[in-house]
Amino acid sequence: MENKRNQPVTGYAKEIMKMLFFMDGVFNQQMFIAGLCTVYFGVIIINSLSVPVLVYAANLLSVYPILLLIQKRCRDFNSKGTFFIVIYTLLTIFISAEYFTNDKSTLPFYEYIRYTEAVMCAIIMLLFFIPGKEEKDENLCSPLLKYPLLYAVICWILAIAATFIVSNYAGIQS
Repeated sequence: MENKRNQPVTGYAKEIMKMLFFMDGVFNQQMFIAGLCTVYFGVIIINSLSVPVLVYAANLLSVYPILLLIQKRCRDFNSKGTFFIVIYTLLTIFISAEYFTNDKSTLPFYEYIRYTEAVMCAIIMLLFFIPGKEEKDENLCSPLLKYPLLYAVICWILAIAATFIVSNYAGIQS
């Protein structure tokens, strides 16, 4: 009897895992926002711990499911999504590069850092407001995400390298 009561919870957990960590499917606008909210809710919970290394890791690890969400959303309007994936990747690397610096005003690109998150929000809003097509091609895939985990690992390496370079340039927080 108890097993039947737990089945809906298990079903929801499986759906969330499928939504965030598997490439299959197409997301309409509501599913895209629900997926983003789920990922960012997890990141916010980790951010509340106020451990800089955990916060940094959570932000980097969120790249993988967000890339998959972007790909699924682009399929809804019959696009491979390469443009959105490249822009999201560059913005993520740019945001993470300055994470551990004491005085961000010493960075030569400081003026641009302030606008990066706004651009990220604009890209997400653009993805949200593009209407879906009647016929969707579930096989569309950006060439960048042929191997999505490999692409995410390369993004993580680039973000970590950028963080070290910028931290060495501007000084590390104590």
